[in-house]
Amino acid sequence: MQTVHFFVQQYYLESTENLFGFGDYLLSPQWPGRFGAAGDAHVLDAKKIVLTFRRSDWWSWESPPMSNDQLAICPWRRGRTDWKQMEAEPLGGPNGKWQGWGGQFHFVRGLEMLEIEFETVLTKKRQLERVVERAKHWKFPLQNDRVLAWTGVVKGSMWEGALKLEEDYGDRLVRLRSVHEDTEPVVPPKCSYVVMTMIWRVAQREKADCEGDEMGRSASRPVLSPSRTESPSSERGRGH
Repeated sequence: MQTVHFFVQQYYLESTENLFGFGDYLLSPQWPGRFGAAGDAHVLDAKKIVLTFRRSDWWSWESPPMSNDQLAICPWRRGRTDWKQMEAEPLGGPNGKWQGWGGQFHFVRGLEMLEIEFETVLTKKRQLERVVERAKHWKFPLQNDRVLAWTGVVKGSMWEGALKLEEDYGDRLVRLRSVHEDTEPVVPPKCSYVVMTMIWRVAQREKADCEGDEMGRSASRPVLSPSRTESPSSERGRGH
């Protein structure tokens, strides 16, 4: 396979209680034959993996923007990570083994690129920027002393959609009913969403360590493109 695209919730990505979590179920050699031959330790062959976090995929997606329950993620920790724990972690990762989902890419055969799309409501843009600043330093371990290192670019965009997820479907019902009842359609309120996309590519560990610090210092903040009326991943993604 060339590209595998996962639309994944943090619950499945990080939960220690969920036996069929993302890492254990899709990428771990504990499940031979899921994507490869039985007994093959590399259960997934792909050159590129894309992870998309939609606005409702975060643990704290329902929390108000000003609450203490804010967006956070850490690829080497097992279980949920709050934003204070995220900030306390070393930038480049632990010296020892990665215990979380980020360590699972080690088992993917032929992997050359990782792309992650982070999406949230515009009112949580500052929270997302804090996540992105941490993610710039992530170096996902691979085999043969290689890592997936950030390329130095963050692409930002905005789009406008329904305020509540259920109104994506409810809007169509209201419009249909209004046609039959000869009444004015009721349009649900809209909300602005922000998406930040980052890419990691294969590099030798020592070279990535030297270049990573320099990129982290020189990289600019993402410039958001004009608002759009649909999600950049809506045609490829799943509904919630």
